[in-house]
Amino acid sequence: MGVMTHLSFRRLTACLCALALALSACGGGGANESRSPDGGANGSGSGAPTGEPGKAGNSAQGGSGAGGPGDGGALGGSNEESAPPKFDLSRPIRRSDVPKEGRYTYDYTEVASGSSTRTYDVGDHSSDTGWLRQLTSYYSGSEATRALVVWLADRYYEEVEQRAREDQVGAVCVWDPGYLLLKLPLTVGDSWEADSECDTEAAHRRRTEDAEVTGTRRVDVGGRLVDGYVITRTTTTTTKVKTVTPVVLVEVASTEDVVSVERKMLLESSGTRAATIDGAPQGIPEQFTLRLRSIEPEPPS
Repeated sequence: MGVMTHLSFRRLTACLCALALALSACGGGGANESRSPDGGANGSGSGAPTGEPGKAGNSAQGGSGAGGPGDGGALGGSNEESAPPKFDLSRPIRRSDVPKEGRYTYDYTEVASGSSTRTYDVGDHSSDTGWLRQLTSYYSGSEATRALVVWLADRYYEEVEQRAREDQVGAVCVWDPGYLLLKLPLTVGDSWEADSECDTEAAHRRRTEDAEVTGTRRVDVGGRLVDGYVITRTTTTTTKVKTVTPVVLVEVASTEDVVSVERKMLLESSGTRAATIDGAPQGIPEQFTLRLRSIEPEPPS
């Protein structure tokens, strides 16, 4: 579901890549205490979510910063973790309810830029009874976004995000609290809000979102009809660069996503994005569409 939080790649890639270089030296510089999605404290240490679900520990930050988005890198982490202590083991999340491991391809279209493809990899990153943690990688041209995500019975959230060009080591953003992507189980009429921040010596990021499940839709995915929930979202991402003359980048995305009922996989997305730098609009709002080619992962090459 990392694909749900798209950036305006054409207009902001240069700015974000410069930010990634500036932030890479701060890959392990997040605070060691965070709030959970419920506001509780969460300490760091072993690399596991050692408090309430919401934030990864130090191993997820990859202290050395070795490796880029395409390999183990800063999100390699340790496989030794324990379940969130307040997780209700009587309400487990099942592997059959989440995306299967493997690679998925999306057809991506921007009105102003034409068509291309996006690749989304899903891998198991250790889990315990009743909860699941995955490492996802989203590739768009020469830019890559990797994330650690957690599935619980009542929510799906992102712990850590790393974004950079594929040949670079990007900044590691440890969300405080974990960034809520889905409120589970999905029900038409339900809504939620997300508000998370990450801070390093070089920059401060904040992402907020209002989302609502507005209905259901049957989607043709590679010749197969798949039932999905329709989710409307308004997402605002603000990045404040801590330079002598601070720079503020703001992106607002309004999207309509369709997420499969069975596996909570993003089937298609469409919407607009608008970006500003220090309040100055960056071109006109960009319209885009994103469509999954197959609900099943691609065979290993």
